[in-house]
Amino acid sequence: MAITKIRTTEITGQNIYAFIWDKDGNICYPTGEYFEAYGINSRDASDYAIDLTETAVGFYTGDWPTFIERGTYDVVCRLMAGAVAADSDYNISPPAETYWTGAAIVEEPETNAVNICNRALLKFGGGKDNTYPITSLGDGEGGTSDNCDLVYTPTRKEVLKRMKPQECTYYDEFEESSFSGEKGQWEYVFDLPDDCLIVTRMIDESNHKTEYDYEIRQGCLFSNNYSNDDGDAAYCEYVKNETDGTALSEEVVETMATKIAAYLAPVEVGGELGWQISREFTRDYETLVLPKAKGINQSTQHNNETKDTNKYSWLGGRA
Repeated sequence: MAITKIRTTEITGQNIYAFIWDKDGNICYPTGEYFEAYGINSRDASDYAIDLTETAVGFYTGDWPTFIERGTYDVVCRLMAGAVAADSDYNISPPAETYWTGAAIVEEPETNAVNICNRALLKFGGGKDNTYPITSLGDGEGGTSDNCDLVYTPTRKEVLKRMKPQECTYYDEFEESSFSGEKGQWEYVFDLPDDCLIVTRMIDESNHKTEYDYEIRQGCLFSNNYSNDDGDAAYCEYVKNETDGTALSEEVVETMATKIAAYLAPVEVGGELGWQISREFTRDYETLVLPKAKGINQSTQHNNETKDTNKYSWLGGRA
């Protein structure tokens, strides 16, 4: 069942409400259906409060505002001391990072991460103490769920950087930066897109054939050229930091699961056997799974050859 409620616990009989903050530090103003700086136009806590109702003894829930766009938000639940919400009320919980899909609240922003981690666990028979399948990442119990939470995001990023899958490869103009530091041998500095994981090429916008030298430093792209048609930006090919696992192809998911299994085996299986399994998965990842996945991904999604001449057919390429 999709979760669309803000939830918290407190002793029974209290008046509880919630604030929702975005990552820019703005607060949700439910009446206006937008986010704003706290206190603008003399608004106070009563304007930002989202009331929670005690639906069971000590269990409070409130509707998540459906106008909010997909993304990660901080939710703070507060105890109302008087008749209405006030700035002087105190928080009953620290900020809880919450991911809203646009239709439901999920446990983590890494969509489909639980399924991918379960696939990794299945490769060696499940987690310790028979914890399989897991139902969330980072349940705070110090077991398999938390271990999966620790390795999932770094592994996803590693695989995407090394595979550069077609479904995560984008073209875009990088705008010139306001960077004021030393540029070294470079003449221009450009800002990277927020979703950029790795830049693969800086190219000319017209035909994508001319490649330009660049360097990534201090979160910016340094170059001696403009490469877009208008002559005022860097036109680049880059790999998006894709957090939605459902957008990834089967070969990317399998590669991630193999690498996650290599990371998890020593702590989940334990002992020399765990390290042996880890070494086997690492070897398979480097010599078989990753190269095969790269070949399949490229030939499947960017292939103009016939099935008989598919240069990736020896890797299992699909035409």
